[in-house]
Amino acid sequence: MLSILIAASIAAVPEVELQGGYMGGGGADPKAIALSLRAGVDFGDVVTLSALLVDVPGPDASYHGGYYTGPVPPDPSGMSGWAALAELRLHTPGAFQVFLGGAAGIGKLANRQCGGTSNCTENDILHGHPSLMLQGSAGIRIVPAAWGGFNVGVEVAMPLWNGQEDLAAPSALAISRIPETDVGRAGHGGVSVSVPPP
Repeated sequence: MLSILIAASIAAVPEVELQGGYMGGGGADPKAIALSLRAGVDFGDVVTLSALLVDVPGPDASYHGGYYTGPVPPDPSGMSGWAALAELRLHTPGAFQVFLGGAAGIGKLANRQCGGTSNCTENDILHGHPSLMLQGSAGIRIVPAAWGGFNVGVEVAMPLWNGQEDLAAPSALAISRIPETDVGRAGHGGVSVSVPPP
């Protein structure tokens, strides 16, 4: 048993990965920058266990009542949120890696409003609270031995945000609270850079 633990610790390589990308979906969906930080340990150049932090800094959604003045109607779209997840990633070994990942943890899609100015049907902004978040991802990365641990990659992720509610504008007399799940349209992708450990 001790020999297995020693072998696993020798084969374990720490990783830190920074990612910047874009979150959005179809033409009427909100768009936002998505940032993430992943820190983990790679075992046997095949399996990586990581902690993953995701930040969607905005822009925040705004209310759109359908009336406006001026030549250009306002765009109410926006999306912001955060997540803290544990991730398991399986990847091919070697200098060119293809990977699949799955993550689970806590997340909050703070607010979300559809895009466009005339075809926006969600006039009430979705507001969220911390709840279960799941995420699936796939991508590729290049890990040349000559780079001394640095690598670059591209990833596409599909998060499942839970805990959103439709909240009417502050001027409305009634506030509807309808739990919803936002999936798919909040997918994101980006370019990642891994930093070698000191």
